[in-house]
Amino acid sequence: MPLLVVAYVAFALLLAALSVLGIVHAGRGRPISRRTARIALGAWLIALVLMTLRPAGSTERLNLIPDLGGAAFSAFDTIANMAVFLPLGLILAASRHTIWKSLAIGLVVSLGVETAQFIIDAGRAADINDVITNVAGTAVGWGVAWAINRARAPRPLTTEPQP
Repeated sequence: MPLLVVAYVAFALLLAALSVLGIVHAGRGRPISRRTARIALGAWLIALVLMTLRPAGSTERLNLIPDLGGAAFSAFDTIANMAVFLPLGLILAASRHTIWKSLAIGLVVSLGVETAQFIIDAGRAADINDVITNVAGTAVGWGVAWAINRARAPRPLTTEPQP
């Protein structure tokens, strides 16, 4: 099996494991520990950097024009970018970060990756569409964790009969 395929499979498994970690902690109703969150986010960030800054074959260097749904739109890229940032939102929500702080972190990390791709010039394009879908993935992850936490929250007991 080629090394790149192994790297993609390992990355996908890490993303899945981190997503499960965020979901489990969101369902517990108590925040994930700072230590666990730091380890999880550190592993995610290292894997993200290794996967997004490896050399590729793109001839385009920079795209600052959003095109979600236009000629350059790729549903696969959109889903992949969102899936990569989904664990970030899940873990940040499970560690009780607000939606706004989580989105800011997702934006800063995404801008950092795209800037590095432009500066390094290893055949990767710095693309505003990636920034948009990365932040959207962070938002979806945060929203999933919030919804799970909300669904498991105890309902207040009432003495009055419900209609």
